[in-house]
Amino acid sequence: NFGTALRISNVEMKTFMRNGIGQLREGNVFLEPIFFTRMRLSDTWQLQYTSSGNFGLNNRKFMSAGNSLFTIGAVVNIGGARNKKGHTE
Repeated sequence: NFGTALRISNVEMKTFMRNGIGQLREGNVFLEPIFFTRMRLSDTWQLQYTSSGNFGLNNRKFMSAGNSLFTIGAVVNIGGARNKKGHTE
């Protein structure tokens, strides 16, 4: 199975120091579309990989968007109901 999610984050600085000198604080709103895919290896195990990137809505000098992200993980089903075919949902 596969899917898409959209994460929205509002980030504000409390303090901002550069070389021991206080700077103007910045804030930004980030949008992060996340795409994921799961592959069933068995009734218990699934392999999941996700990819995403983030985009800052405001043009800032220091608090700007970061890098793209790719992750691989395992999903373990430790229970759950069985469907008509006998597979865990």
